[in-house]
Amino acid sequence: MELILSLLASSAAVAGVVVAIVAHQRAEEAAGRAASAEERAVTAAERAAASGAMIAAIERSIFDGPPWSVAWSGGDTFLVTNNSPLPALAVEVRSIPDSLELHLDASQRQPFDLGPKSAFAFMFAPTYDDPFRRDIVVRWRREEAGPVMEWTHPLPPRPRGS
Repeated sequence: MELILSLLASSAAVAGVVVAIVAHQRAEEAAGRAASAEERAVTAAERAAASGAMIAAIERSIFDGPPWSVAWSGGDTFLVTNNSPLPALAVEVRSIPDSLELHLDASQRQPFDLGPKSAFAFMFAPTYDDPFRRDIVVRWRREEAGPVMEWTHPLPPRPRGS
């Protein structure tokens, strides 16, 4: 009987050791999986940060450069182009000095909205009485209630012989 009890106690001890070994192995595997998950989370966070920086760089590059451009189109006509990928709202055009005669199309009542990468035409025929400084001033908003922005640029000269 003592032999049976001794065998049972030994078997229980061996079973306890086996259970402890299996539990230890599972704990190591779980720790490995947790470390792997942590590495993946860190990698994902680094990629997200890098893509956020890339998006910010793309947004900055979109808005690099002047928001408007003015170019001679032909005759006494000039084109002013909204270079932005966003619409320009409540656009108003004037000149410096105010005495210059800029003529917008009769259908183009100020203020007006202008789509992205769109242009409007105006006519200007310089005279000898005009001052040396001849600038166009464009005022606009990006949002209905947004701040008013202003861009000033010299009127380009007409090409020689035109």
